[in-house]
Amino acid sequence: MEKVRMKCGYFCGVDVGAVATTEISIIDWVHQFLAITLYFCRVFCCAMWGIWTMRNRLLHESQKPTASEIMSFIKKIWAKWMV
Repeated sequence: MEKVRMKCGYFCGVDVGAVATTEISIIDWVHQFLAITLYFCRVFCCAMWGIWTMRNRLLHESQKPTASEIMSFIKKIWAKWMV
């Protein structure tokens, strides 16, 4: 994994444990990747839902939420859906 990071210039990040072999099918690789990153996928989806909702409030209701309000809303979504 370190060789991949050095080659692409990406030195930090999360090691998702991807298998580097040509003997695995793409479907198996996707299943493996999703199993490892399911938690991160859930966090990302909750964050995107919160940001999208706050964006809609800004556009349609002229509300301008602060960053702390957005984070609070995202945490509420997480608590509601990921318990």
